[in-house]
Amino acid sequence: MATLAIGAALHDPPSEGRTVAHYLANEAVMVVDGETKVLFDPLFDHGYGVYPALPGTALAKLMADEAPFDGIDAVFVTHGHGDHFSAEKTIAFLKARSDVMLVVPAQVLEMMEADVAWSDDLAGRIRAVHLSNGDDAATFAFEDIDVTAIRIPHSGWPERAEVQNLVYQVTLNDHVTVMHLGDADANDNHYAQYEEYFAEHPSHVGFPPYWFLLKEEGLAILDTRLHILRAIGVHVPITVPQALEETGLEYFATLGEYRVIDVSAD
Repeated sequence: MATLAIGAALHDPPSEGRTVAHYLANEAVMVVDGETKVLFDPLFDHGYGVYPALPGTALAKLMADEAPFDGIDAVFVTHGHGDHFSAEKTIAFLKARSDVMLVVPAQVLEMMEADVAWSDDLAGRIRAVHLSNGDDAATFAFEDIDVTAIRIPHSGWPERAEVQNLVYQVTLNDHVTVMHLGDADANDNHYAQYEEYFAEHPSHVGFPPYWFLLKEEGLAILDTRLHILRAIGVHVPITVPQALEETGLEYFATLGEYRVIDVSAD
């Protein structure tokens, strides 16, 4: 496992030249590799009193292209729930940051197009992924970013079968590969068909929702199905569950903390 490094604030990153995962809030994570920066689920409205929300100061910097959010290359949205996504904020962000690509499930694009602030000229910077449960992985690339997306049912399946939840594997600069699972369901049946692919394409770090860390089945999915070399849990409630603390495993819970990603760990 890579060396753990925890920072007090996003504006206090480790030394240059290191690949770093920064925690914003809930499932919002920024991964930085050299000059390349990507964000997962950063623009949302609700913590529902349970999950941490993005501080207003961080949101203002994100909108204004200010450090540490300057030079963002791409934003990935896993699904359309209010603790992961806001159509209003995402549209405002795209209008403010004209050089950023957005990758979303098709369902999320529909939500954006239905918003009063939507503008058709944004469509050229949005990659909508059209996948059904059980489809083969979708792969695509732009600039120095390679993407694999699979649709995995939202936690609570089958009750939330209509929710388009995407798992993204993203490689930056042919150097570091990370995976974000959104609110994926921790049922092994969803993952068996992808085991061979990810065995050939492992991830240095994965960001699963914390419930994967609480059960042997979840841990086995991360290890043997998705081939994630190091897992850092996300979607951790403001009051960290005792069961999660007792695992001794890694997770993000403190706004502004970060982890150095050691790509030599593979």
